[in-house]
Amino acid sequence: MCAYDLAGAYFLDDSHECHMFDPAKWERDYPGIRERGELPVIPPFPWSDSVLLGRCPVTRYYELYVTHFIFLGLPIALGNPVSVTVLVATYGHWSSTWYSSVGEQPYLTEPACKPRWYLMPNETPKWTLNKTYDEQLALIPPDYEVATLGEFVAQLRLGGSYSLVPKPGQVRCSTTDPRMSGTHIGVIANRYGAWSIGPIPDDVRSKHVTIALSRKLPL
Repeated sequence: MCAYDLAGAYFLDDSHECHMFDPAKWERDYPGIRERGELPVIPPFPWSDSVLLGRCPVTRYYELYVTHFIFLGLPIALGNPVSVTVLVATYGHWSSTWYSSVGEQPYLTEPACKPRWYLMPNETPKWTLNKTYDEQLALIPPDYEVATLGEFVAQLRLGGSYSLVPKPGQVRCSTTDPRMSGTHIGVIANRYGAWSIGPIPDDVRSKHVTIALSRKLPL
């Protein structure tokens, strides 16, 4: 059921179209990264057909390959970090305003992702609404973890998965800010289409606050 093998990358066949951002798209957007040695050695795709064709444990319907976005993390391109700031400025087709309420912190300017494959759900889990951060953690399926701010923004911008953040809505990530105790940094959208990056208190329960998830790499 393998469509093609790109330096060890593994995907479903043509009858199972996966939503993905692959190495060819990075090279399209940043010509010369392979020659500069910045394109990661493409690791084998880590999830099997049985995982991709299985029932999605996050949305709890459809096969996982339908409900998830696949992308390869690229830390550096043309000598510069592919950071949250760069992803917000470079990718995405919507005109919504983005701003940061936390200033220029390292988690905004350092590489957003590691040089590995990511498999992330295209919906934030509705069953984590009205929960504190700790209560949300207790509900996460064992094969998943909380995504970092960089990983979640990469998914939003590379995949165009903008419905991940309802308007209004807030999505907690695993990223923390040493200046702010009892909070995690996340993505916030207001009802008018403005998006921000800011702190979301851990103890808040709200019908508008959910959490960002990423599939763990298999052991």
